[in-house]
Parts: sequence; C-alpha cells; structure tokens
Amino acid sequence: MSKGNKGKIKMKCQRGGHGFFANPDETWKFLCPDCYKKYYVPLSKTHSYEEIKNNLDALYEEYRKKQLALSDKQAEEYENDGYYFDWVEVKC
Repeated sequence: MSKGNKGKIKMKCQRGGHGFFANPDETWKFLCPDCYKKYYVPLSKTHSYEEIKNNLDALYEEYRKKQLALSDKQAEEYENDGYYFDWVEVKC
C-alpha cells in the first residue's frame, strides 16, 4: 500500500470490478472515481443513490439509448437545416 492510501480500505468497483481505495468512513462508495464520473453523475440527475446502486447496468443502458437517440435527432436536424453538405470526393 502506498503512502497516499495509508489508512484507507480497498473497495471493489461495482461497474468495472477493479479495486480502488476509500476512507474507512466511505464504505457507501460502490464505484471507483472514474466510473463515478462516467455512470453515477449523469444518472444522479434523475435517479436516487439506491436506484443507481441497485440497477446501475439497466439505468445506464437506458441513459445511453436516450443519449444516442438525442444525438441522432440532433444530427438529423443539422442535416435538414440547410447548412449541411455531403462530402464529395474530387479526383484531380
């Protein structure tokens, strides 16, 4: 254990399955810092801690589908606004 982790406990990330360190009073943590940013933060805007902890995979899959649908819709609107041009290959 490195000096920076002295007094910390090793936890297992629920999403990635890898280990991370947390303070002894932070046993409520179930995600490493990277997974927390990627999964918990966006889901916490619409779901409770318990919902996320118990249904992380399903909630994130639902979130991703909504994000993809939104980006597809934005791309379609962009194509239809008159400023989108298809790339044309020009041979010289």
